[in-house]
Amino acid sequence: MPLDPAAIPEIPKQIRVSLNVEVEDKEKEISFFVVPCSGEAVEEFLLYTWDQYSKSTAAKLPANLRKDGPTLFRFFPLCLGVTATTIWHKVLEENGVNAIDEDGTNDTTYKNFMTCVKFFCEELANVTYLGDVIIRFLRHAKKPALMAPDACFRRRQTLLAYFDSGLLRSR
Repeated sequence: MPLDPAAIPEIPKQIRVSLNVEVEDKEKEISFFVVPCSGEAVEEFLLYTWDQYSKSTAAKLPANLRKDGPTLFRFFPLCLGVTATTIWHKVLEENGVNAIDEDGTNDTTYKNFMTCVKFFCEELANVTYLGDVIIRFLRHAKKPALMAPDACFRRRQTLLAYFDSGLLRSR
C-alpha cells in the first residue's frame, strides 16, 4: 500500500549559517547549513536544529574552538528564528549570561552554554525537567504505524543520546 505524501511531515528549509573565527592568527569564515528553529516545538529543535548544529560545529570548527563558549554563544543564535531568538535571550538573561561579571567579562563558558541550551529546550517545551518527560515517553511509546522500524529505533537512540550528552535535565 503506497504512502500518502500528505502524511509525511515536511522537513523545514535549511539556512546557511556563517561566522568569521580566528584560526592560527588568520580570520576564516566557517559556514554550514542548518534547519532553523522556529521556537514552536522542542522536537523540531532537538531533531533538526541541534542535531545539525552540533555535528556541523564539530566538523567545521577547529579543535580548539569546539568547546569554546564565546564562539558557541556567537554561532548558536544564528540558527534560530525570531520566536526562538526571543526565547534564547530570555534564557540568557535568566542565567546571568548577559550580566557583566566583576572582572568585566561575560560568563560565556562552554559549561554555561550547555546549561543555557538545557534551559532553552525546557522553555521551548514549556516543561521543567524535560528529561523526565522523555523518559516516560520512551517507556510507554509505541512505534507509529507509518514509521519504519529502523527509523523508530534510530529516533529512540537519538533521544537517549541527548541524555548521554547532558542536553536534558532529569531528577
